[in-house]
Amino acid sequence: MRVLRAISLPKEADYASSNEDFFLADPGGCIASMSDGASESFDSRSWARCLCQAFNERFLDVGDAIPSDDDIHEMVNTARDRFLELFSSRDLSWSQQVAFDRGNFASLIGVIESSHQITMVGIGDSIAVWQEPSGRLQSHPIPIDQPDSFKRHPVLLSSDARGDEDVFHRQRRRWSVIQVNKADLLGARLYLMTDALGHQVVSTAHAGQWDLAEKNLCQSETDFRYWVTQQRLSHQMRVDDTTPAVPSFKESRGGCRTDSRTCGL
Repeated sequence: MRVLRAISLPKEADYASSNEDFFLADPGGCIASMSDGASESFDSRSWARCLCQAFNERFLDVGDAIPSDDDIHEMVNTARDRFLELFSSRDLSWSQQVAFDRGNFASLIGVIESSHQITMVGIGDSIAVWQEPSGRLQSHPIPIDQPDSFKRHPVLLSSDARGDEDVFHRQRRRWSVIQVNKADLLGARLYLMTDALGHQVVSTAHAGQWDLAEKNLCQSETDFRYWVTQQRLSHQMRVDDTTPAVPSFKESRGGCRTDSRTCGL
């Protein structure tokens, strides 16, 4: 896996610290994850970071195996332990404590490369988009033909275990996994993105303009920043943290290299 580009634009350009998105790629080149922390949370960026770290560590050597409910649950519990450790020695005001106790929430999209498969795990509304050799577009976990799904309230991972019923209930499991033959993605690009950009890209693709959507994703970083600003000002894109990352795959698993200038390399 080679990460051709990873950019994150905060919803408030003058306050980079307000960015609650997080992307993490393993230096060994076989796993990457992206998380979008919910703005109403106490510290959703830290929660998003803990989720990505736990995902990459838990599934680094999983191979072609499909993660199970228990695997995902264990990963989330590891992230919770790490998140709680961040605040175990801090004195919170009563209002901060109330906000903390409500829980912190985030989506997650993770990609695992093995010798023959690309496995994608999705929870919430951060998505992966790719084009099959036949030209057919695919996205996960929100289907490419359902852009209105982004308007619904997503089920997210919570730092509070009380939220697990919504995600891991056996009769209505809300996390999803898909495997794609690695051969179908060789030399292709897999676009990972958080929900504001995902909604815009899926809507454009659903309207039959995938070439335009991909062109926008592959602009130089300067042009991409300008385009996002214009999309926000024209209300074509919701004002929110905007994060795309672009992994690409080759037959042999090499190192995970990152070039933030362009995804056209």
